[in-house]
Amino acid sequence: MNETVKIALPPQGSVIRKLLINLMTYIYTIDSIRDVELEGNYIKLHVTSRKDFLTDLNSSLRDIGEIVGKDLENNKIRDFKIHLNDRRSFKSMLNNMATDYLFTNIVRILREANLSLESLNELEIAKSNGKGRIRIVLGSDRLALPLEVFYERYQSRYEFPKGRGGKPFDVRLSPAWFTILMAGLALSYINSFGAEYVLAFVTEDTFARVVRDPTARAVIYGSRYGILSILRDRNVPPRPHIPFVLYISSEIVKEVRDNVELLKELINIKPTLEIDRVNRTGKSFTLQERLSLDVSPFLEKMLKLDTDVLEWISRNARKCIYSLGTGAVYGKYVTLSNKIYEALIGVGDPEEAAIYAMRSIAEYEAEKATDFRKVLRYHSSKVKKFVKALKYGHESVS
Repeated sequence: MNETVKIALPPQGSVIRKLLINLMTYIYTIDSIRDVELEGNYIKLHVTSRKDFLTDLNSSLRDIGEIVGKDLENNKIRDFKIHLNDRRSFKSMLNNMATDYLFTNIVRILREANLSLESLNELEIAKSNGKGRIRIVLGSDRLALPLEVFYERYQSRYEFPKGRGGKPFDVRLSPAWFTILMAGLALSYINSFGAEYVLAFVTEDTFARVVRDPTARAVIYGSRYGILSILRDRNVPPRPHIPFVLYISSEIVKEVRDNVELLKELINIKPTLEIDRVNRTGKSFTLQERLSLDVSPFLEKMLKLDTDVLEWISRNARKCIYSLGTGAVYGKYVTLSNKIYEALIGVGDPEEAAIYAMRSIAEYEAEKATDFRKVLRYHSSKVKKFVKALKYGHESVS
């Protein structure tokens, strides 16, 4: 006979809610889970037994710790120091804190994960209280929520519940909730770029679609083809927005186009991710930008493009990302990215993008090349294929 595990959803719009959704997207396929429901302010998991689920959950938490630990060891992701105010919470979770670095400590917490059956009861508790201030309590008020995932309090445009003009608020949580949310953070972390770090979240609409199909998890978390895996592997900052979306989208299509089953899932699920750029300078954490990553508006047209054309789009977008702030050169690549993007979503003319690519980008790069004819031939061959595929319906053969 199946049993039920209820996990409380933190307040709508909060980063901690998004961390929980990311973790639920990761674990919903474990053997003990039979069904997942979003019901009011709870996620309801129908499981073979609470004991079986606990065993699987602890195993998944330890797996996440191993994956992120290896990424740190291989310098795939960059760590940064825990905020001074958060050290007490981490020291409470660990017998000794051998380092001040955030993800190194999170990895240790996850590798040692051993939640109890009593912990599952704590996961049902999420409440708010307080007159002069708002306090959100998850399970118990033993620990403070790390500021690295509490940047809403500093950013009036995005924070809940009332922005900077509202009451002060804080979040307290039990050790079980701390472990769960740190697992969500480990899954969400893309990388650190200078003074900012980047987190990516599965939207709740996407989560609701994904949990209906056990094979859809690979669209998000597949070790090679998953969107979050590609974001981490490609290791580029998500700015400017349009070049970043073009770059990641072309990389996704290049990876999945020959995987028929995964491509079907990508088309059916239409996954949307929300990406936060968070500044960590000074004593506070502030949200620099929140952007959406959605491949679906131009997936059909990208699939018509040959792989070498996708690589051309990816190359130009990447040059734009890494020429940020370099004046006229940066402006050229931004304009080309915008024109390609508009052509892909159907509001711009592919020929206009092609003409601009040849007159502004190809000529600029040719002037600096030893073999300028080779550069011009390279761009010319790509723009011809680009126009032919989008304007005249040529189907890709690669």
